[in-house]
Amino acid sequence: MKKSSRILVLNFRRWRGNLNIIIPFLLAFVCILMLCSRIVGFIRENDYTINLFEIFVCIFNDQYSIVLTSVLIIALFHNVPEMDSSVPYYLVRTDCKRWLFGQILYIVIVCFVCILFVIASSIASSVDIMYLKDIWSNFVFTLSYSSLSEIINIDKFKDTMSFGTPSFTALRMLILIYLYYLTLSLIILNFNLRKGTRKGSLAGVVFSVFGILMSPATIAGIFGLKEMTMYKANVAMSWISPLNHATYNMHNFGYDMRPRIWHSYIVFIILIVFLVFMAFRNIRNYEFDFSDRRD
Repeated sequence: MKKSSRILVLNFRRWRGNLNIIIPFLLAFVCILMLCSRIVGFIRENDYTINLFEIFVCIFNDQYSIVLTSVLIIALFHNVPEMDSSVPYYLVRTDCKRWLFGQILYIVIVCFVCILFVIASSIASSVDIMYLKDIWSNFVFTLSYSSLSEIINIDKFKDTMSFGTPSFTALRMLILIYLYYLTLSLIILNFNLRKGTRKGSLAGVVFSVFGILMSPATIAGIFGLKEMTMYKANVAMSWISPLNHATYNMHNFGYDMRPRIWHSYIVFIILIVFLVFMAFRNIRNYEFDFSDRRD
C-alpha cells in the first residue's frame, strides 16, 4: 500500500501547472454554469429562493447533463497511465501490480474530486438565492405540479420529492454519477492498457454515445414507438444502459419494473470489479514506454 501511495502522489504532482488538468476543469465549470443558467434565470425572475442542492438535483436529473460533464473524465484520463522519465525509477522499487493499484487509487480519488467539483459548481451558479434548511422550496413544488417544467424544459419532480429531502436526493444522485464516472474511467484505463493511448479516449466517447442512444427519447425518435411499446423500451433501456443507471429519474419509485437505486449500485459495483480485474490482467502484457510524452 505504501508503494502504491507513492505512485498516487507522483500522479498528483503532475497536476501542478498542468494545462491538461486546468483547462478541462475550467471548461467543465463553464459548461455547468451554462446548464444552470436557464433555470437560475427563471428563479431570479420570479423571486424564488431554493435549497442548497436543488439546482444540482434539477440539472443532473437528466442523461445529457451527465454525459456533458463526463467529458471532464475523458479529458483527465485520456492518457492514464501516464508515462514519463520518472516512471522507471518507481517501477524498480515496486512491481507492476502495485504500480497499477496506484493508478486505480488515483482514478478513484480524481473521480471523487470531479463529483465534488460538479456539485460545487452547481451551487456556485446560484449561491445568492439559496437557503440551508433541508426542505424543498416553493419553486420545486410549483415546478412539480404545474406546466412550468415544460416551459423551462426540465423533468417533473413528483417522484424526486416524494422519496427524500434535497440533501438525501442529492447524495443518492452523487453516488450514482460517481459510480458512472468511475466505470467510464476504468474503461478508458483498460483500453489504454490493451490498445494503447488514444484508444481509451475513443472507448470513453463510444461508451458515452451508447448511453445517449439507449435513452428512451432517442429510441422512440428512431423507431417511432407507440405508448405501450415505449413503456417496455423504457424499462429495458433502464436496465441495459449504464448511463440510465446513473440517471436518478430512470429508476423505479414503486410502480414499474425499472431498477431501484440499490439495483443500480450493485450493477455499477459489478462493472467496476470486473474492470479492475481486467486491468490487472491487461497489465501483464502492457508494453511500457518511458519516453517523456505529454499527450
